[in-house]
Amino acid sequence: MLKKGGFVLSAGLVVLLMVALIYQIKNKYYLDILFMTFFWASLAAAWNISGGYAGQFSLGHAAYVGIGAYSTALLYINFHVSPWIGMVVGGLFSALLALFIGVITVKVRGPFYTLITIAVAELLYISAIQLKELTHGSEGVSLPFKPGWVNMTFRERETYVVLALLFVALIYFITKTMERRRIGYYLIAIRENEDAARALGVPVKEMKLLATVLSAFLTAVGGAIYAMYIMFIEPDSVLSFAFSIQPALMSIIGGLGTSLGPLIGSFVLSPLDMFLRESFSHINGLNLLIYGFLLVQFVLFWPEGLWPNAVRVYRKWRSGGVETKS
Repeated sequence: MLKKGGFVLSAGLVVLLMVALIYQIKNKYYLDILFMTFFWASLAAAWNISGGYAGQFSLGHAAYVGIGAYSTALLYINFHVSPWIGMVVGGLFSALLALFIGVITVKVRGPFYTLITIAVAELLYISAIQLKELTHGSEGVSLPFKPGWVNMTFRERETYVVLALLFVALIYFITKTMERRRIGYYLIAIRENEDAARALGVPVKEMKLLATVLSAFLTAVGGAIYAMYIMFIEPDSVLSFAFSIQPALMSIIGGLGTSLGPLIGSFVLSPLDMFLRESFSHINGLNLLIYGFLLVQFVLFWPEGLWPNAVRVYRKWRSGGVETKS
């Protein structure tokens, strides 16, 4: 296993290599696929902090995406606040909402927690439509195209892709660091058996709140980056239920509670989804049928996720065909 310094160096070299490769791609369609893959990977990795490690299965993360996107866009348009600052403000708003949800649901578990998160996301979705004076409702908000680093607006699509890649790398580093420290063990203990963890002295309430708040903050930052990429936001584009479903789905397919699982899930599902939409656009709904069928196969054949199964197969191969436990 790599030591901490070796891990950081290796990860940094991988990121630099990917940045160099990105600037060699000139096809806008492929760049768009890369951006969306990194974007979904960041949302999945952020969701995994609370949903994968702490077992807080939220299906309302669209609320945090929307808050991050709207906060950044509205501050930029109305008060000329740089999106770099706006994304932090949106992250803090999302963190406060997550803290509120965490406090009122501290004793709620399982599907009841999930239903509450769905209700909060839907409430924000309806509010974004109705509060036309603030959000312009379903008409949406167009962001002015003023290229420059201060405005987080770039002429080259490659720069957006690199920005999304760096954000994914940041979340991966945070997750990996957390995984190796006491907080990681605490969250996994809470996920496996909350009552047993509490009996052993784990600060359950504090750990669950920390995971939820951190997940919300990072998700909102991802929403801000997405808003600056598409340059137009409305309720269906940043508050749709897909932003709650997809991150959870990618984490499950890739491997819940692992640092690489959500990234692998996104690297598999995001290009697959876009490829199917492009290939079967002439037959309405066929892409969704094929996509759903493939998801069922993933779950049936690799219920633990792609990354845990890949690790298990590798260890079995290294041991000469003898199953080994982690």
